[in-house]
Amino acid sequence: MEIKDDLTEDIKGLKKYAMLIMIIVIAVAGYTAYQSAFRDPAVQFFQTDSGSYYLYLPESTDHETENPILIHPFFGQEEEQEDLEDEASRQIRTMQVIADEIASPLLVPVFSLDDYQDPAKAEILAELFHDARNELEEINYEIADKADLFGFGESGHYASYWLNQYPELVNKAVIGSPGGWPAEPRDSEYNNDISVFFFQGEEDDFSLLDQEPYFTESEQEELQERLPEDPVERFNQAVDAYQEAGFQVEVKIYPELDHRITMEVNEDIAAFINN
Repeated sequence: MEIKDDLTEDIKGLKKYAMLIMIIVIAVAGYTAYQSAFRDPAVQFFQTDSGSYYLYLPESTDHETENPILIHPFFGQEEEQEDLEDEASRQIRTMQVIADEIASPLLVPVFSLDDYQDPAKAEILAELFHDARNELEEINYEIADKADLFGFGESGHYASYWLNQYPELVNKAVIGSPGGWPAEPRDSEYNNDISVFFFQGEEDDFSLLDQEPYFTESEQEELQERLPEDPVERFNQAVDAYQEAGFQVEVKIYPELDHRITMEVNEDIAAFINN
């Protein structure tokens, strides 16, 4: 009788143990499903010898059409690499609406704001662009040898800088509210082939002119001395400078708009790139 009682207790214990294992398995499976629901399979993270980046591939991207990659040169403010990667991935989600509209792959580098003035970052971004081209061509996508650029605010200022550093790699550039003043345009044999869309809100007073690392102290002093105080006047002066440098410039100032991007702005960006 004692043996039977002991066996009964063992069976009860095993049942409880099995039930506990089942609950754990179900919980893990549920958590995995929850995570998967928020993980976009169209977004991939790439680590290279030069650096890392996220690449988003819209479903609407055509395998057989030669597609330019859309580069969004974002610089994160976090200190830890993992946190910088999270910032870059959030930028992918923010920019997806434009990438979907133009049916182009979207590249966002994992860069730190601490490295904003580092000239090597421009070269690294060029290397990441070439790496992304190779990755997409390996899965049978036709990718153009020139990229489209988009930046707004801080990234708009850097987009203007990269445009002038690597004009041979740029098809079109969209530069929105570039911090009070974009990078100085350089003369280049490629400028005549590059279309640039400058835009800014009429009420947008966003400025980086008195901030490092966007401008050095000497640049701040020189620019504040020679540029008008009114943001719209500065913006128009910058547009004139790019036209004089040979770029094919389109410009739009949005009435009553402050420092933000609206649906109308997104539509205009997509129309410009798709044209």
